[in-house]
Amino acid sequence: LYVRNQKAASQLWVREFQNMLGIKGPFPGLRRASSLRVPNGTFVFSFVREPLQTALDGYLELRDQARFDPFLRDSLAAILGQPPSIDPNQCSSTSQATNEFVAFVGALRQRAPLGDGAWHTFPQAIKLGHVDNSTRGRRFNALGKVEQLLDHTNAIRALVGTPGQLSWEQLSSQAFQSRRHTLSNTTCAQIDRSDATLQRLVCEVYAADYTCFGYKLPEHCAKAEADKAEARRTPTQFALEPSPAPVPVSAAATAAAKALLHASSNLPVAPTDDAAFDLRKARLVLTMEQL
Repeated sequence: LYVRNQKAASQLWVREFQNMLGIKGPFPGLRRASSLRVPNGTFVFSFVREPLQTALDGYLELRDQARFDPFLRDSLAAILGQPPSIDPNQCSSTSQATNEFVAFVGALRQRAPLGDGAWHTFPQAIKLGHVDNSTRGRRFNALGKVEQLLDHTNAIRALVGTPGQLSWEQLSSQAFQSRRHTLSNTTCAQIDRSDATLQRLVCEVYAADYTCFGYKLPEHCAKAEADKAEARRTPTQFALEPSPAPVPVSAAATAAAKALLHASSNLPVAPTDDAAFDLRKARLVLTMEQL
């Protein structure tokens, strides 16, 4: 069972699955499945991808779809501050491309209304989390990575037990490249990936993807995590101040303290010349009685 993860080579795997199973025509599948229960013995797999790139490609997909969807077009226009014509080739600079992507991820965090198409930009952990693990004890038998597409595709083919292998020649062929579903060459894809605001926002919204799938955090997120860890390891420092000098105590106060201590304990009080010591003991007795 292949569980589709949009913007992570999902169209390639649909075609690959068709070839593996010898399916001709439309590929059978489930849409909008929730709590998908898989029988024991089923090999379940999918592919994941670096979170920032996946989010960017999903966002570009929405900009492209907005040309044909009035609701999505108006929603994106309100988020990006653009005229009603939203196009992934509409960015005139890296700064504009970055700022608009930051605005979009921020709106996604605030759950802005974007319709069904927003699913493309959801964290991958959510898109893959609908597989029920109650009957099998785990959701997936294998999760490949798009960054190692060739090796992981062939490894999964071997695990499933289908003959043949996907080759680099096939992946780089003109026929394959012409079917690629990507908008990575558009002007709005040319963002500044080192932008600190962008990195921190992506790390916040897609934290589950970085945690679950083992991808390296962007530089600014990694530094923030390191600072937090260092703060947890460093004990709080307290400034030690010298004890104040004993307050001079009058003879009358000393006598009163001795009397109070004697009355509360019913024990004889040994004579002493240390008036401050006796007074402190008297204060201690008062405190204990109050408790």
